[in-house]
Amino acid sequence: MSAALHPSERIVHRTAAGALYEPAAADRPVDLDTLREDIRAGHRFVVLQEDTGAECTIEVLLSILTLALPDTLAWLAPPGPHRHSRVGQHEPPAPPRKGTA
Repeated sequence: MSAALHPSERIVHRTAAGALYEPAAADRPVDLDTLREDIRAGHRFVVLQEDTGAECTIEVLLSILTLALPDTLAWLAPPGPHRHSRVGQHEPPAPPRKGTA
């Protein structure tokens, strides 16, 4: 368990099967999307392993990051027919055609 909890930290427990629940709210289930929204809102939480009491917040944060990663990085894919070009690499402009000015 963490040495000292911040008074506003939400405590979440994780079962051996990976399910998350909030013991202070009559064992209400908590999903990763809810925790992700808590992060966005600036709320703090700590996740404890149900059977040992060991802190496992980092593992849950990695799970949240893994779920959010595809959406977060979608903007990196260039639009249009050149979707397979490397990010940040632009194709040079086409040379002017002869006979046109």
